[in-house]
Amino acid sequence: MRHILILLFACIILSCADRSSETINYYPNKDFYKNEKLVGINLEEEYSNITSLMNRINQIYNKDSIPYIDFNIKDLKVNLVISQNPYGLISERNLLEITKDSIKGCHNVSIEKLDSILPEYYYNPREQLCNPVNPKRAAIDVSLKPKENIETLKALLSKIILNFDKIRVKKNDTLDLYVTINYYNSILPPPPPPPEILKKAPE
Repeated sequence: MRHILILLFACIILSCADRSSETINYYPNKDFYKNEKLVGINLEEEYSNITSLMNRINQIYNKDSIPYIDFNIKDLKVNLVISQNPYGLISERNLLEITKDSIKGCHNVSIEKLDSILPEYYYNPREQLCNPVNPKRAAIDVSLKPKENIETLKALLSKIILNFDKIRVKKNDTLDLYVTINYYNSILPPPPPPPEILKKAPE
């Protein structure tokens, strides 16, 4: 019995040691996480779709706090702050819109081209009119349908992060990754006004 207890105690210690040595990548950067207003959201928890996740993110912002999501890319733990773009105030030139299968804007190519588009976007501002003048102001706008599932979001974020880290290492740079999530593009426009209102409209 004593040997069993010793073995269990050793396993607990090893487990704690593994957790403490876990590698975490922070985005936009590690220093940002010193902010006391940060509130974490675990993507492994039950969120049925993008809308339910964004409802939680908006709740956090409405309480004057800042949300970040945490999830795993294989053995790598990721903490990613979800930035806001209130009223579309971020310049279109500073936003690279990415969907689950394409890169929008003046690039308008398949998502499979991400490894070549990202370096161009961040480091060649004069090559395309839609590239940011200053890469430190650049952000990636993840655009998904409201009912898209969370696994699709995780897969897309993983692709973005892995490619971003690759070019950052290659350039030996401290560039920060800012991400917004846009889930409104696929919402249908409001219905037309009732006929009685249209009749009252001036010619």
